Amino acid sequence: MYIKGNNKMYKELTTRLKNYNIMSALVLREFLYQI
Repeated sequence: MYIKGNNKMYKELTTRLKNYNIMSALVLREFLYQI
């Protein structure tokens, strides 16, 4: 299902998820290095 109006929202969601994944990966790496 593809709706033109939701394209902007979808893009924002994916970029947010990408940023969140990068952040969580960095946090996880820091956590692993501390052990």
